[in-house]
Amino acid sequence: MEILPLELADCSRWILQRPELVVPPYSIAVDINCPACQPPVAASLAAYLNEFSDLPTLSWKSFDPQLLGRLEKSPLAAQLKVADEDLHLTLAKMGGSILEGPGVISRTRPHPYTFQVCLACKEPENQPFHLHLNQKRFEPGKVVNVIADSFLEWVDGGGDPPSAKCEQGPASHAKPTLL
Repeated sequence: MEILPLELADCSRWILQRPELVVPPYSIAVDINCPACQPPVAASLAAYLNEFSDLPTLSWKSFDPQLLGRLEKSPLAAQLKVADEDLHLTLAKMGGSILEGPGVISRTRPHPYTFQVCLACKEPENQPFHLHLNQKRFEPGKVVNVIADSFLEWVDGGGDPPSAKCEQGPASHAKPTLL
């Protein structure tokens, strides 16, 4: 039996501890278009949601680009994948996944229960998402609270699909917000 690195062993335990079916299988995709100025948030967001979420059947696991890359090359990926489905999409469909990195919004878009967050200095053109944030406009660490609150509001509102256009204003589950 192959010994998995600690991160992959942790992923394996998280996957094996999943209930048969998380209903609905909510996940979060955090697309970081400016990694130099938009620090990662997935691990902090998972910790926050695990501590404060009202979704009792759901435990949250963060997947950063490095972990996703290692996971894709591991034997665990072959066990998880459904046919030729992208691993990102498979993890999103499991529920409780917070996938972070460039391109995760487009890779998880087919899953209707994925809340899509764009962290970037400028709004990407022609790419729908639920929430657009520029971390430079927030006190350190506050962006996690905004994402979590917006996500929970979106869940409470029925999980509307993302809009192709971003609007300024307070966070809303119905339309994406630029903050």
